[in-house]
Amino acid sequence: MAHGGSRIVGMRALVVDSGLRGHTAISHAVRALVEELRGRDVFVIESTSSDDAEASLIADTSIQGIVLDWGRDDRPSIRLNTRKLISTVRCRNIHVPIFLMAERGDATSVPEEVLRSVDELVWVL
Repeated sequence: MAHGGSRIVGMRALVVDSGLRGHTAISHAVRALVEELRGRDVFVIESTSSDDAEASLIADTSIQGIVLDWGRDDRPSIRLNTRKLISTVRCRNIHVPIFLMAERGDATSVPEEVLRSVDELVWVL
């Protein structure tokens, strides 16, 4: 904080989850995570697609953390898009923390090269 209580620049995070607006338990958990971050004065950019997330990353170089959905077995396209997005991020910035959200049962489906490219694996539920 600057003198006088005004905020200079806060932390900025990008949360990417295709089901962010859904009505499932996972959607509710991700929205709770977003609200928790906001409660800690983190400016959260929400994205429901990898294309939108990539556009946000290109437009906003001040993003300091990324939370990505790994997706479920029934949505392999999400996993492919997540892998591409991780690669794009790492080509631009090797230091920005990337947190990969997965359900416990889906964790075994995360390839080793993806695990090496992210900083943490987050259990959604």
